[in-house]
Amino acid sequence: MKKIVRSLRIMPLACVLVSCAHMAVPAIHEVRFETVDLVQYSGVETSRRQVVRSMEEWNALWHEHKKQDSRMPAAPVVDFSNQAVVAVFLGARPNGYYSVKIERADFIEGEIVVQYRETVPFGNAICTYAVTTPAHIITIPKMAGSLNFKTIGFGEQISTPLGTPPSTASEAASE
Repeated sequence: MKKIVRSLRIMPLACVLVSCAHMAVPAIHEVRFETVDLVQYSGVETSRRQVVRSMEEWNALWHEHKKQDSRMPAAPVVDFSNQAVVAVFLGARPNGYYSVKIERADFIEGEIVVQYRETVPFGNAICTYAVTTPAHIITIPKMAGSLNFKTIGFGEQISTPLGTPPSTASEAASE
């Protein structure tokens, strides 16, 4: 009789454990990326996140990004049949302490999540007092699905469908 009572006490715990074992945990796959440019002084003066899917759009973005560079370097070669360009521009910031860095990209349940960190001044930080326009531009493998930008530490999240035409993708990412 004691064994039956003991078994009845353990049954609810066993049921909880079995049900937890069957819960779906999303598979997270790291997406490898390469930095194209990481700068404090971009020609892009407004805050935006952008996905680029064509050479024409890439050349326009690169020209805007490098417009302050008197040498105007040619846009790096990107194979848009296999890659996309992802960019985070902070826009104009009041001093040199601000920066941005894309830290990781993951493929989670049909979408790419690009996580970036914005560094902001704190306390009596010593820095240059010149207006900066921090930017980080990367290439990622071209994948089906949507792409979300997520600020690490601030919780801001902006969704950009990868299937959206370039003109609306830029607008959706900057909203």
